[in-house]
Amino acid sequence: MQFKLTYKFIILSFLLASQFLFSDEIENVEEKKTLQNIEQTIQDIIDNVYTTDEDDRIQISTDLYLRGTTSMDEESYLKAIYYFETALKYDKASPIYFSLAEAYTAIQDYNNAIINSSEAYLLDTTSIKALKLLFSSLIYKYDYKNAEKVLLEINQKAPEVENKLLLADFYAFTEPIKAIEIYQEMLSQQFSDDVNSKLIGAYFQNSDTLSALDLLYKTNVAKFSSNKLADLLYFSAISQSYDYVNNYYLHEYEGLSEENKLVAFELLIDYYYDFQYYLKLPKEQVSDMFKLLNSNKPDGLDDALSNINASELALTVNDTNLVVKYLKKSIELTDTLSRIPILVALGYNRILLENEALDVLLKYKDQFPENEFYDYYIAYTCSLLEKNEEALELMLKYYKKQPENIETIIFIADLYSKINQTKKAIEFYEIGLKLDPNDATVNNNYAYLLSDFPDKLQEAKKLSEKSLSLEPDNPAFQDTYGWIMFLLEDYTVAKEYFNRAIKSEYKGAEIYYHLSELYTKLKNLDNALFYINKAIELENNEEYIKIKNELENLTK
Repeated sequence: MQFKLTYKFIILSFLLASQFLFSDEIENVEEKKTLQNIEQTIQDIIDNVYTTDEDDRIQISTDLYLRGTTSMDEESYLKAIYYFETALKYDKASPIYFSLAEAYTAIQDYNNAIINSSEAYLLDTTSIKALKLLFSSLIYKYDYKNAEKVLLEINQKAPEVENKLLLADFYAFTEPIKAIEIYQEMLSQQFSDDVNSKLIGAYFQNSDTLSALDLLYKTNVAKFSSNKLADLLYFSAISQSYDYVNNYYLHEYEGLSEENKLVAFELLIDYYYDFQYYLKLPKEQVSDMFKLLNSNKPDGLDDALSNINASELALTVNDTNLVVKYLKKSIELTDTLSRIPILVALGYNRILLENEALDVLLKYKDQFPENEFYDYYIAYTCSLLEKNEEALELMLKYYKKQPENIETIIFIADLYSKINQTKKAIEFYEIGLKLDPNDATVNNNYAYLLSDFPDKLQEAKKLSEKSLSLEPDNPAFQDTYGWIMFLLEDYTVAKEYFNRAIKSEYKGAEIYYHLSELYTKLKNLDNALFYINKAIELENNEEYIKIKNELENLTK
């Protein structure tokens, strides 16, 4: 009996100590009251124990453990910890340590979770769940080195697919090459869409974009999936790799069902902004795609940006009516997207409907007063309509708000040049050069302006060379340099750069005009006439028509 009293004293001492330790941690008043009853509960357990053998200790421990698991179910984690800690005083069993580790995990005390999950495993080295809990706790502590050791131990003891996948997922964020090897091995044994997706992710994590896109492409070829095709489009866009998208739509699209064709085309429209300069689809195919889309969705697409992208794609087939249809639908869906009217206006400008563009901008400017870009694009549209004074007035106001915006400075300089205020144009080009001496457009446009002055041609040449060093493949810059070399009477170099310019996708009337002037100097009047006609096709300019008439008279 004396031993029983001593035994009770030890328990009560622990209870008092535990109550002291936990009193500062418990914030919930109701939980405090509940915990105050735990001492009496355990006292009741002890009062019912009449012997001191091992079975009775296990009985007490089991009762406390069960109360702890009930508290876990009730999400009373501090109570659970209290019960489990007390239970361990009577029986240091692996399940109790494991449950205690789970409770500490629930309150994000990962240090104690690591200690108790380790104890659980040491007492039962067959417990894979104890190792997995230890692994997750180590991850939360960013202890990846020891987490890897634990995962390798798990896979050695239980080499199952689930555990191998867990190891590969871990390596995907720490050592992607190892993850790739495991995923590839798993796929060689049995295909899994989940593992396949994880392998694609590991390739990207390892900066192996080509392998990732290649696998995404093959996955889409094997079986159509809107999600996988969206992934192919998305990752191609962010990596600026366009071949796989082109190949898919050129070679695989035709084999899809009508329903899947529609889905694939809508996805392409969503990403068209990223692909518009690189998509190599035949115009006939794009026209067929639109026929399918229009037959299924004659009223347009469901959101404003998709309609904007659709209008951009419609431009590739030169279908002005289709462009206007999607621009109008986009405006209908504008709602709170202040940039949509601007994009619509730019679309109208591209099909030479500048007045419609200006109407849209003026209509929505007051609706979105916080968007200061409206003034910029109203000015831009005015300049297209040759309302250069109005455009300049607006741009100067905008410049006061954005004095370090290089595009604004260039725009103002160009406008001054158009209204023959050369000194002001030079002033703003100089401001632009001071702000950013390595801006290619400032150097090019300034060079082109100075080419009008014979005594400034060498300075113009240097500026043009600078712009080409920054953007050697820009056709407008190649044309500027060719024109300056023409004026410097270096016709061989001039011809070389003009030819470079016309080989690009960009075809400006001015390039053809310059070629016509070059061939006139070279006494090749047939070529001169050919190129001035090309210039007139793009821009019905009075000066070009006059030159054409003169050339026709000379060739009679």
